[in-house]
Amino acid sequence: MLLVASFTAFLGGVNQGTLNVALPVIAAHFGTGPTVTSWILLSYLVGMAGTILVFGRVADLVGRRRVFLWGMTLFAVSSVASALAPGVGMVVAGRAVQGVGAAMMFATGAAMIAAAYPPGRLGSAMGIFFAVNSVAQILGPVLGGVIAAELGWRWLFWVNVPIAVLAYVAGMSVLPRPEGAGQPRGTFDGPGAALSIVAIVSGVAALTMGGERGWASTPIVGLLAAAAVASAAFVWWERRAVFPLLDLTLFADKVFRWATISSLLNTAVRFSLILVVALMFQTVHALGPTVAGLAVVPISLGTMLASLAYGVIERWLGHHRLGVAGSLVTAAGVVLLIPSVTGSAYLTFTMIGGFVAGVGTGVLLTANGAAVLLECERSMLGVVSSVRALMQMVGNVIGVAGCLVVVAMPLSGGDRSAVYGRSGATLGPAASDALVRGFHSVFVVLVVVALAGALASSAARGRPRARR
Repeated sequence: MLLVASFTAFLGGVNQGTLNVALPVIAAHFGTGPTVTSWILLSYLVGMAGTILVFGRVADLVGRRRVFLWGMTLFAVSSVASALAPGVGMVVAGRAVQGVGAAMMFATGAAMIAAAYPPGRLGSAMGIFFAVNSVAQILGPVLGGVIAAELGWRWLFWVNVPIAVLAYVAGMSVLPRPEGAGQPRGTFDGPGAALSIVAIVSGVAALTMGGERGWASTPIVGLLAAAAVASAAFVWWERRAVFPLLDLTLFADKVFRWATISSLLNTAVRFSLILVVALMFQTVHALGPTVAGLAVVPISLGTMLASLAYGVIERWLGHHRLGVAGSLVTAAGVVLLIPSVTGSAYLTFTMIGGFVAGVGTGVLLTANGAAVLLECERSMLGVVSSVRALMQMVGNVIGVAGCLVVVAMPLSGGDRSAVYGRSGATLGPAASDALVRGFHSVFVVLVVVALAGALASSAARGRPRARR
């Protein structure tokens, strides 16, 4: 069960990493501009974030095995469509469908693990699940560069197919058909699903495009307004629905509420660090993308090792203490990264700080995941798992968008493009100093966010309950 579910984490991590590196190759092939090119990445995120909550509920209604296998099939078919795409429009559409397939898998992967493992072993199992994702994030950029250079960008999609087929065959053999007697009764909440998709898609699109188009531009303001209205309508409807898509009383449980907030904040720190460190190496230190890619490896490496070791240290400290400790270690890692902006030993501080921050995030996410899944009813594992995954995606988007704003804030309008890769050496002395201040500021902000995550983790303490 754990092996099958881990295919989800591996496919998701590799798929994102390979496309990030090979995006310029795809853009050059089709001759697309920056807006269209960005949608090759954005469409996947929008498709996954917009539907993961829906499929969490569907999985609880019709069975996690069925939704998982549907998602794996959809992921494989959309990969083939993207690989054969005659134009960039089909690539974008294929990536969006890929995101929907990934949502079906992520909404069920952690839930299947929680249903299969006894409470005493769930932490170890979740640690392995998160570690697989970290391995995929390390391998993704390396594989993406090699495949794009040696075989062509289309093979980035072809490699998904045998992995998906293998996962499907393994799932057919391993995943149990009966889901047990704990499945909820009721009907699917169509209005709630529609409102959630509008709210999430509008919000994610606005946050990811706001930095490029301007936060005051008409499209971004319109998207943010649509997200706000749809969110308010969603809450109003869910409170009145007989069988809601999302039971809002979940958030009355302080363990679920504060652990979810802590995961969101910690995820915002982790993915922001990956982007900020890569940009810093290419701008302030004027190094190439290859070195920048290697500079962020310690973050994923620390997350992987901490996730693998979690099952051992959990026996002595428990989920709650490890959640708080993970957030504090993350904050310490970010503090160690501050001297990497201007110090002569910037490479050493980057390696050590990134690794420490990665260890903290690996501990925190595993601890919170295990704590929340142990608290919830078995019949709601799909919804709870999908809410956690969605909040982590939201944290990713908010963190990245916010960090780009903070880094660029000290620069004048004409120099702000330097944040995205123009060498700091080509700027005037005043602009170069402003860029350095921007990177210093963003690390300070991330320390504050990590400490806020520690406070949220400390509030996520509940009385141990038996699995229902």
